[in-house]
Amino acid sequence: MNHAGATSYSKQRLFLISALLAGTLILLVAAATASARSRGAVNSLMIVNTLDDGADAAPNDCVCATSDNLCSLRAALQTANACPGPDVIHFAITGTIAPF
Repeated sequence: MNHAGATSYSKQRLFLISALLAGTLILLVAAATASARSRGAVNSLMIVNTLDDGADAAPNDCVCATSDNLCSLRAALQTANACPGPDVIHFAITGTIAPF
C-alpha cells in the first residue's frame, strides 16, 4: 500500500470511529433522559417573584399563586408540601426576605 492509500485508510478509520463515538453519545443521552423521566422528574417548578409573605390561595392545585397571583416563598413551600413528588423553587426577586 502506498502512502496515499495509507492516508486514505487512516481517514476512513478515523471517520468510522468518530461516527461510532457520536452514535454512542446520542444513545447515552437518550437513555439518561428516559431514565430521568421514569424516575419521576420534577413535579412542580415554582418561581418566587415577590417579597410579600402571602399564603397560597389553593395549595392543593400544585400552582404557586397567592390571592394577588404572585408566588411568595410561603406559597411556594405550601404548594411543595401539598403536592406529591419532587419540586424545585427558584427565585426571581430583588431584595431580602427578612425574618420576622
